[in-house]
Amino acid sequence: MDIPSFMPILGIKTRRMMNILKSSLLVCVLSLLFVSRLFAAGIAELDGHKRVRFAECFNRPSAQFLMMALDLPLGEIGTVPPSWATLPSETPEDLKNLEDTFVMANFDIIITGNKAYAESLRKRGLVKQPVSLWKERIILAGPAERLAAFSGLDAASALRKIFSEKGLYFSLLADEDVIEAEGALFKSAGIENRASYRGYVETTRDDLNALFQAGDEGAFLLVGEASFAQYAEAERLDPALVKIAPTDHFRHTYACLAENAGFRKIRAADAAKYMEWLQGASAAGIISDFSMGGTNPFVPSR
Repeated sequence: MDIPSFMPILGIKTRRMMNILKSSLLVCVLSLLFVSRLFAAGIAELDGHKRVRFAECFNRPSAQFLMMALDLPLGEIGTVPPSWATLPSETPEDLKNLEDTFVMANFDIIITGNKAYAESLRKRGLVKQPVSLWKERIILAGPAERLAAFSGLDAASALRKIFSEKGLYFSLLADEDVIEAEGALFKSAGIENRASYRGYVETTRDDLNALFQAGDEGAFLLVGEASFAQYAEAERLDPALVKIAPTDHFRHTYACLAENAGFRKIRAADAAKYMEWLQGASAAGIISDFSMGGTNPFVPSR
């Protein structure tokens, strides 16, 4: 298995890099243990499921580990340059880019954590209605030494306190779910025009980079619980950040069953059966039992 994509982290000390590598390998080993349980749970009865082709797109490493526990034989389209796809000599009008062609030609089920991307595929007639498989709670994280000052506060109240004290807050612009949660929480907290606050900083860094930077600079941020679990495992000897408050907002991971075009028709029955299994009790049990550093950040959507 390739080393997760969050490994190239600029500006992080060697010790951190080693901790990240160790925690990533540990999670990989733990995830592999779930594969045997998966077969015991009844996946073997899905005749032909190994022929079904899965693609993943816009998923974080933590979600990739859970996919491995679910025994999904994944390809990767989110990180494949479009030039890797081969266009037919006459491109159909509804295939507007190379990635569409790549999806249409190769995969039966797309697993994605990006709702906008899933909806885009559906609107273009490439997949059926996206189905949420599991969700990950969004939490407010902040400096460990400030935990006592926020004891008993919900996320909106904690944000109000942070901004009233002109505290440092990082906003993850690359995360559509966090941006949506921020909008609701800031509105609930009565915070208007948050960009005008001196301590409000927008960042395009990925979750783990942003968490390390927040730890170094004493900042608060809204982030997915799985990403925070990875951070906590990497910094387990001396974490600078802790969970300040949970929220009622979640990231969702979706499964999209491709429309039966071209050669995919021969795998349509197996793909539909596997899609049904992913939404059933056996898969939900595996999702519920998943562990990352002693924490399960995922909850079945059904």
